[in-house]
Amino acid sequence: MPVANPVADAVSSLLKPLGFRRKSSSWYLENDETVLIVNVQRSQFGPQYYLNFSVVIRAISTVPQPKEYHGDIRFRLEETLPAHSRELCKKLLNLEYPLSDDERSLRLVELIKRHGLRLLLTCNSEAGLKEALESKSLPDWTFSSAARAHLVERVTRASI
Repeated sequence: MPVANPVADAVSSLLKPLGFRRKSSSWYLENDETVLIVNVQRSQFGPQYYLNFSVVIRAISTVPQPKEYHGDIRFRLEETLPAHSRELCKKLLNLEYPLSDDERSLRLVELIKRHGLRLLLTCNSEAGLKEALESKSLPDWTFSSAARAHLVERVTRASI
């Protein structure tokens, strides 16, 4: 019997043991400084999905229960991948692509672990966020202007 949503099931199998809690189609990991969010978004045009990653910085957020789109840092899984892996990612997230649910899950979890989740977990604190901004491990466009200003101010204040 096929799984109802193999993409969400794969994400859940990876994130739940790490302490993420599921709310609807998103998983949250919260601490005093940040809220990390992984969201499974279904395409309006068919059984294709997107994996959205988001970081909410509590010091500048005004939203008590943030959603993925409230993130101060936002990116999609395929944006974190090397060029040769992007097409594979699209196939894995397209349920019309012929692949068993087990194979899809196994390969998707590996991509998420190696790329999107690795980056997301480095953003679990303001120190990690500052490092990601300074080292350019995340492109500038992933940071909102408010996040960039907040982190630059923190760096400047720390160096005084």
